[in-house]
Amino acid sequence: MTHIRMNAKALIDQILQAKYCGDFFEEGNENSIRSKFLECAKLVHPDVCSDPRAEEAFNHLAKLNDQAMECIRLGCWDETDMLRLPGKPKIRYRHSIWFELGARYITDDQVIWVLDSNKEKYLKRYVQTKLTYKDSKMAAMYKDRMPIVTDFTDRAIFIRKDPKEFPMDLFLSAYGDKLTARDIAWMISRMCDLLCFLKVIQGLTLNGIEPENLFINPDTHTISIYGGWWYATKIGHEMIGVSKNIYNIMPFDIRNTKIASPATDIESVRVMFQRICEGKDIPKPMNNWLNAGSLEDPIEEYERWNEALDKSWGQRKFMVFSANADEIYSQN
Repeated sequence: MTHIRMNAKALIDQILQAKYCGDFFEEGNENSIRSKFLECAKLVHPDVCSDPRAEEAFNHLAKLNDQAMECIRLGCWDETDMLRLPGKPKIRYRHSIWFELGARYITDDQVIWVLDSNKEKYLKRYVQTKLTYKDSKMAAMYKDRMPIVTDFTDRAIFIRKDPKEFPMDLFLSAYGDKLTARDIAWMISRMCDLLCFLKVIQGLTLNGIEPENLFINPDTHTISIYGGWWYATKIGHEMIGVSKNIYNIMPFDIRNTKIASPATDIESVRVMFQRICEGKDIPKPMNNWLNAGSLEDPIEEYERWNEALDKSWGQRKFMVFSANADEIYSQN
């Protein structure tokens, strides 16, 4: 058992300065982590510690402990800006989040999805989903917006990423308040286009259209889908699963039958942009589209969206939007 030789104030300083579990706990097994957690908890618990930061420190200590247990379960180790995976050199990353199946790590030029050991079927689904392109013109239009797997292990998938592509969830957190209706409109157009590609060319539904799975390049007005492929299913086949968020918004009949339909992806796009548009000045035709019922055919939905777009602004105009990587990735 590791003995803690410091006073409560110094220990609280150390706990609160730790951003990730590896900043406080040494890499080990569940027993060694748990032992240090219990020993520290006795010193900083607000019932026994008079420091005004005791409650904050205790709660953060519990969070670091949970992170450490999650890392052990995932077979990785997480410290500030550094990821360690078995058999791989240390990887310096810009940002990480936890999600239902594991963790997402972002570097300037790659996305790394690390899945829990009991999610093997989802990792296999991701790796085994093969996309095809009818010709070189189609490949030029879509290939860079689809995942290109550069490496994978029994737990992790490595995806190539352009340095100017940012996770949609972080982009919205940093710049959501600054987006205008026109900015949001081109994003909707890109997503409608991608849904048509999935259905018409691939015969697939992703069943995972969520901001953390999408990557946006505001310079080129493109959106790529690098996550969610663990749920991808051929249209008309039984779905392998969905996240809790998608389950809560998917059409009732699909929820009951579990048969893949483009309606799930269409509704996911619509709900996502309804949330992005909350509190903004949105043209009436665009607002009508956002709040209309979803169709089952992405092509028809795209046509309906283009009509709303024309009625909202008429002639299309390229809207420049500048984004700063440091501002995006510095968010916790």
